[in-house]
Amino acid sequence: MDQKQLSSAIDAVKTAIMTEMQGYELYKGAAERTKDPEARRMFQLLADEEQNHSRMLHEQFKSLMQSHVVTAPPKVAEGEGFESRVADPKWRKSLRFGNMELSAVSIGSNLEARAIAFYQQCAKTTPDPEGRKVFEWLVLWEEDHLKWMQTLEDELKERYWADQGFSPM
Repeated sequence: MDQKQLSSAIDAVKTAIMTEMQGYELYKGAAERTKDPEARRMFQLLADEEQNHSRMLHEQFKSLMQSHVVTAPPKVAEGEGFESRVADPKWRKSLRFGNMELSAVSIGSNLEARAIAFYQQCAKTTPDPEGRKVFEWLVLWEEDHLKWMQTLEDELKERYWADQGFSPM
C-alpha cells in the first residue's frame, strides 16, 4: 500500500469510527430514556453492536498505523442480537413506544442508510483486498440493521397514526 492509499484507508476508517460512535450514542441515549424495558433492551443491543463495530474499526486503525495493512474482519454470528428480537412479530407488538422511541428508530434508520452508503463507497474505492472485505462486512451488518429498523419504523408509524385517529378504517 503506497502512502496515498494508506492515508485514504486511514481517513476512511476514522470516518467509519465516527459513524459507529454516532450510532452508539443515539441508541445508548434512547436506551436510557425509554420507559419500556423491552425497548430499552433493544436499544442497548443496538448500542452494543455499534460499539463492537467501533472496536473492530479501532483495531483496523491500529493495524494501518503500525503495519500499513488491514486485517480480515471477524465472522458475523447469525441469529443473535437485535435482528432476532425484531424478527419476532409478537415481540414487536409488545413494545410500548412513544414519540421519543419512534424518533430514535427513524433517526437510526437514516444513520444506518448513511453508513451503508459510506461503507459501499469505501469498498469500491479501496485498493486493498482485505480492506474491501472489512467494508463489505460492515455493509452486510448494517443492511440487516436497516432492514429491521425499517420494519420496526413502519409498524410503529402505523400504530402512531392509528393512536392519533389517522389510520384508514
